[in-house]
Amino acid sequence: MIRHGFIEHDASLSRDDSLVGNNTVFNQDVYNGIKYFVKVQNGKEYLSLRNLGLFRKFRHNECKELHPTTFEFGIKAQVAAAGEAALIYLLFKDASNQIRVEWMDVFFEQERLPFELGWKTPNVITRGSVLKITSQIMFYQNL
Repeated sequence: MIRHGFIEHDASLSRDDSLVGNNTVFNQDVYNGIKYFVKVQNGKEYLSLRNLGLFRKFRHNECKELHPTTFEFGIKAQVAAAGEAALIYLLFKDASNQIRVEWMDVFFEQERLPFELGWKTPNVITRGSVLKITSQIMFYQNL
């Protein structure tokens, strides 16, 4: 799982790149970058699908700038990263079709599911829904 370039890849939403830090441990500073893309609605923080894609783009550009000679993010890694983001979206979106940030925070920061915050297991996540959202994230991360 941690072999670089297999499942693990550069430009993670919550971890350092393998050649500049520990890519196996959550990094709060890296994850905090997502807060620039969050919007508050009705007293809750939300992340839209578009802004999730833009955060993917931000992480790509940030990592490429930090270590341009060692940064690896080919098409396989780009699709894997967009697919991971799609799963995050499908797991933590609510009825507004946006990610409830408090749910996602618990998942990343505490590595557990946020049942006590009202999160419920989604009914069905299909391969088709993952592919559809993956393609949308890839579109937004390439804007």
